[in-house]
Amino acid sequence: METELGWEDRIIAVLTAAGARCNYVEIAEQIFERGLRTEQTATPAATVAGMIAQSFKNEGEHSPFIRVSRGIYALRGVQTQAPAIAQEELAQTESSEVTGLVNAFGMFLGPSQGELGRRTTHP
Repeated sequence: METELGWEDRIIAVLTAAGARCNYVEIAEQIFERGLRTEQTATPAATVAGMIAQSFKNEGEHSPFIRVSRGIYALRGVQTQAPAIAQEELAQTESSEVTGLVNAFGMFLGPSQGELGRRTTHP
């Protein structure tokens, strides 16, 4: 018989039992392996990732989850392996993604910040 836990409670149960950070695909697999949900959905891993993202959006700093790195999550307040390194690595990755985006749009702007789509050249 399926338990009456919501997705967030199931994710918390899996992360608590693991005692470590987990990939959202692993979390989805563990939800079914542990019998926390028996009815298979079309994309359980996407559901897990979406529920965690929704928690971040709605609860912000009060979310029970933290993002350790891309696709890897842990429970807030639970010590995971090398969290400072992971957070520093995450910050560097996100910073380079932003820089890449700025550079991509910058190719359409001239040195004098000309109009979008038209590069201005200077002698």
